[in-house]
Amino acid sequence: MPGFGFNSGAGFGIGRGFAAGTTQDPEELQRILEDEENSTISNVLRFISRPGFAVRSLLKGDYRAALKNIGQIGLDLPTAGFINRDLNLASIATVFLPEDYEIPEELTRQEERPEFSDVLEAWGFQPAASRGFWERLAIDVGGGIITDPLTLLSGPGKGIASGLGGPLAGDTGRKATETVLSTVGTSAKGQAAIGAMGR
Repeated sequence: MPGFGFNSGAGFGIGRGFAAGTTQDPEELQRILEDEENSTISNVLRFISRPGFAVRSLLKGDYRAALKNIGQIGLDLPTAGFINRDLNLASIATVFLPEDYEIPEELTRQEERPEFSDVLEAWGFQPAASRGFWERLAIDVGGGIITDPLTLLSGPGKGIASGLGGPLAGDTGRKATETVLSTVGTSAKGQAAIGAMGR
């Protein structure tokens, strides 16, 4: 999937999964491809994208996926599983369990790591798959920056967040937010999101 978050659906190396030829199940094949993609770069990029995945899952109304993304941070962070999945807590715990029992190293499926175009689709806008590559990339990058909490913790986002903190906390900020949402949220789901703000 193109986007600000790293949400790859195709592995860089596919040798073991296809050589074995043991599955026709698309979900199992996806897991094999992701297992083959256990590289430091892909793991770190996916790890730093987790907070954004969680926020976008909440915006889609998928609370379970949001919790799974947060849970994955908990599995990866303490033992540097974000560098190599074999180091995450699930992998380490598996060593101490019976041979036939295994805890999954990855809690989320690809659809539980949404980009911003997926959020818009859930709100009733044009389906993400029907958008052109560049249009979807622009939407995912822009929306990813806005919905990723890490944007507000570092770099220009920190200055913007601290500068907007005062106005956004007051009634003016609330009205401005509602105006933006009402402009974007022309669908029934978008209007429901505005209503949930307590208008």
